[in-house]
Amino acid sequence: MTTLPLLERLLASSEAMLRAADAEDWEAVEKCDQERRALTAQWPDELANGLPPASIERAKALIDDCLRRDAEVGTRVRARLNELRVLLREPQV
Repeated sequence: MTTLPLLERLLASSEAMLRAADAEDWEAVEKCDQERRALTAQWPDELANGLPPASIERAKALIDDCLRRDAEVGTRVRARLNELRVLLREPQV
């Protein structure tokens, strides 16, 4: 798979993961995470190797979008873990 379609699939997976986290569907979050890991395993060693400049800019934008969604997912996951720690009476992080 070429770089841009791979990154577009990664972004779609990040968006699905965020929707699942918003819905507190933690099994779906885990499934999306597994899908993302499989996608990243397909990345070429040189992600932007051979891409024209316009495609490199698109690749950067896709990566930035993925990182933003990942940060949002991380916030929701940490909040859920803190809720569970309260139930288990463990210190919060």
